Amino acid sequence: MTLDAKSVKQKYFWLRLTEKESPILIASKRGPDYMIRAIEIQGDKAESIWGDIQRKPFWASENKKRETRVALKKVVSDLTTERFDEIAREFLGADECGDIEEAEEAGDQEEDETLVRRRIPALITDDFIAEEVWDGKGTPRFAVKHFDGDKIDFWDKIDLGETDERGRSIIYLPLFNDHVRKGMVLLPREPKETTFAEVINDVFEFILDDKNFDPCGREDEVKLDGLISIGSWFLDRLAPNIRLAGIGRFAPILSMRGPSGSGKNRLGNLLRLISYRPFFDLSKTKIPSLFRPLDMWKGTLVLDEMDFDKTGETAELTHFLNCRATGTPIGRQSPDRPNVGEAFENFGLTIITQRRPFQDDATEGRTILYHCEKTERKMPTVELDETVDRGLDLQDKLLYLRMKYWRDFKIDKEAWLDNISDPRLNAALLPVLAMARFEPRVLDVVRAVANKIEEAKRKTKASSTDGIIINWIWRWAEGGNYQVRNMFKYLAKPDPEHPEMPAIESVGHEPIVIRDISDELNWKPRWVRRVINSLNLAPDEAPNVIKVGNKTYRPVWFTPRRLEKQLREFVPQYKKWDLFQVLRKHEPIIPVKLEELGEVKPPNFGALPCLFTVTQVTEVTVPMCGTKKPPAPREAVTEVTQIPPILKNSKVTKVTHGGGEENPPQVSSVTSVTTVTEPTTHDIIEAVFSFRGASVFKVKIAEKAGVGMDRLNVVLEEFEKKNAVIDKGAMVEVL
Repeated sequence: MTLDAKSVKQKYFWLRLTEKESPILIASKRGPDYMIRAIEIQGDKAESIWGDIQRKPFWASENKKRETRVALKKVVSDLTTERFDEIAREFLGADECGDIEEAEEAGDQEEDETLVRRRIPALITDDFIAEEVWDGKGTPRFAVKHFDGDKIDFWDKIDLGETDERGRSIIYLPLFNDHVRKGMVLLPREPKETTFAEVINDVFEFILDDKNFDPCGREDEVKLDGLISIGSWFLDRLAPNIRLAGIGRFAPILSMRGPSGSGKNRLGNLLRLISYRPFFDLSKTKIPSLFRPLDMWKGTLVLDEMDFDKTGETAELTHFLNCRATGTPIGRQSPDRPNVGEAFENFGLTIITQRRPFQDDATEGRTILYHCEKTERKMPTVELDETVDRGLDLQDKLLYLRMKYWRDFKIDKEAWLDNISDPRLNAALLPVLAMARFEPRVLDVVRAVANKIEEAKRKTKASSTDGIIINWIWRWAEGGNYQVRNMFKYLAKPDPEHPEMPAIESVGHEPIVIRDISDELNWKPRWVRRVINSLNLAPDEAPNVIKVGNKTYRPVWFTPRRLEKQLREFVPQYKKWDLFQVLRKHEPIIPVKLEELGEVKPPNFGALPCLFTVTQVTEVTVPMCGTKKPPAPREAVTEVTQIPPILKNSKVTKVTHGGGEENPPQVSSVTSVTTVTEPTTHDIIEAVFSFRGASVFKVKIAEKAGVGMDRLNVVLEEFEKKNAVIDKGAMVEVL
């Protein structure tokens, strides 16, 4: 049969069978069957050289795939197995995206040269918002609302007066394929007038209904998941003015995690019914089967049974989910069109059910977890028809809210929740915070449960690779098992003769090295070193090796400021500044009197000061104390000549101490003392920063002194070099 070559390529999904331009393989549908044909192209003519009608296509059946490959080899001798496998994967993705269409009758083969039809699920212009709706009968339509009015119209198509590069008119039609017909994609029926207060009430009652789900006493957590699902209807409001991949957007992964029979599938389906244009599928490893249809539907992804052996950082599924959370498109290059690159849109809320956490820390960090528990109630073992009807009713109401308030729904990207330190959790809740403008009581739910979710995330992250190392380090540091060398801290083992005494208070000690960690964790030393280096805990100036006694060690260094940040992220039940409380506990300060300043008191960690202008600085290194074997006496010091370059015009003072004549300060105990006097008429507040082996800073601050920002920044930089903790947030508030 002779066909028109141009018409064949335009009407059918096709791929080249070899590296040559011809022959090609095309596919179309006719009812429940697939028509597969090999076409030889000669000029503007196309000749069919092989054909088959397949009820189950070759890309969906290994047996049919093998039979088709053998048959094609007879007519295309240079067809390779690798190329045919690649063709099968491409046809599978095209079929799931709806690109393999119904075959047309012979009389309809000619293309309309004046019109281009594009199928879409939604369209937003400067004047109106259009959303696809379908009542389960006939063909879908667009519900259209103009921003300058309240009326909602229904259109079969949208014509914006646009043309393509060939001058053909473009019209937009509702996207309609088997995804909708067979229930993989859920569309609203029509907008139904409502308010945010009413919908939120309905959603809470829906997901907490005794017949639908048992939260086992954790209602607030389920409510928050419901609010995040409602927020999915407005996630496109995060899009920046100029779209750049992976910038300016974030959508979390909601994970229903628990053992078999714990209700995770039930809760996942309830959230699915209230999410924006949900696409449902069982988990799969063929990622094109996900990103191709989602490029068309651009809604929520709902995946059931998301349990795989490989979910590490190199897994393709992990890459897909990480990209989806930040709106990074999936790029592909077709072997048949090497000069044409494709990018598949990939952004939106993801709802999954799983039994185990992700192996990749980045994916787990993007996840908001709900631990499902088995209920004691006798609940319906399958979802009721009533549940589905209520879900469809909520879809209609949520569509109305989207169309009515889309332009007024403002998401503040700078907003922060109180007492939340996890930036990804905060980003996930930004649409919920925006919702509070319309219904303020959502904040009560957020405040009630956000800290619990952050702690749950921390517990999960504690079992990750980074989390295991950080918790191991904290276990030693918390017990005072560290030492100081030239103002730098490193982990250390206690003195074998006094194992009950922390290493910081012992004379004899042995630094902890990578081998100690790898032996206890049963990890390879190279991997432990790699993880610790990636955590960036060591001071930049710390030496690579040190000598203790007659041995050389490569210790595990840490900077308190850097370790503090990691402890907050990975250690369950860790509270802010716990590390510095430990340092203070194991490093008591010996009172040191300065001739002009008086006695330096021990620091108060209850509140950190606001740095404004420094008028006096005292820098003292504290000697070891509390040991049963005190260090041998060294040369006493009464005057210090080393001036730190914090401020100019400094003068050196003499040093006295509070330890009595029998215990003079040692050379190693004082590095420098600087008194800087600057006249001021304003009130003075005092603060002391204490760090073992580094410095004790006594800082007198003029609360209202008019000092320029350049001078202030220089002072702050010098303090940070000494590992001082600066509360810059409070500083800015004062300024």
